[in-house]
Amino acid sequence: MSRITGGPPSLEQATRTLAEAPGPTPWFATNTTLTGARGALYFREAERDARQATVLCDAAENVLAIFGFYCWIKAVDAGRFLVWYERRLPWGPAQEKRMIVVRQYDVDSLRPIEEVAQAWARLTSEPVVTADGSSPQIELLLPNWIENGAGFEDELGALTGEEFFILVDFAGLVDATGSGSAPPTNLRIWHIEPKDRSLTVHPQRWFNEGDYDFGYQWPTTIAREPETGIVVGSGIRLGVFALSEDLTKVFFLT
Repeated sequence: MSRITGGPPSLEQATRTLAEAPGPTPWFATNTTLTGARGALYFREAERDARQATVLCDAAENVLAIFGFYCWIKAVDAGRFLVWYERRLPWGPAQEKRMIVVRQYDVDSLRPIEEVAQAWARLTSEPVVTADGSSPQIELLLPNWIENGAGFEDELGALTGEEFFILVDFAGLVDATGSGSAPPTNLRIWHIEPKDRSLTVHPQRWFNEGDYDFGYQWPTTIAREPETGIVVGSGIRLGVFALSEDLTKVFFLT
């Protein structure tokens, strides 16, 4: 983790950082180029039958993976990437219905999707679609109500790369039992550090208790600005902001 070296970053610093940070697909497709046995691979926006998505392709335009709405993609090195999304189940106890799925893929494990039309149709039930047999290296299923990473240290430590942040909306659940009256939003930031095998939860009271139009305004992108060490973010109709060192207070830059 970078050390805090001063005050909030400038708008230019924050904007530059957020331009390279993971954001929800298909609107924030990553500019990262990966490299594997098939050569250079890249992400791009795509549309088929009026359905939008982000796809991972090789130079010959073979599609290796399709990402539906609200997946976040982060390269961890030249040949591996993370993707995370929320999974909602229509059955089971309330606390088990909402899970954050984190997957790590090695690009050389991905084979071209042969039946592309059928793969696109699967997006209605699967946020990430790959060819049969193209399994992730690692898959974590993390309840979105957890307070820290206790009990998941081995899984977190298996991930590759530097720290990353996940925006988790806890709305609809009050605690692990799912009891009580649910607030309209309960946004949290998960700070995950694979090297430390840790997951730290930071409630975002500035947003949850603020005068915002939930469903019309919400954060989408979070990353650490490397020069100052400050975590910055942006969102839909929110502008660009910086967070305090403990990730609980907000300072708007626009």
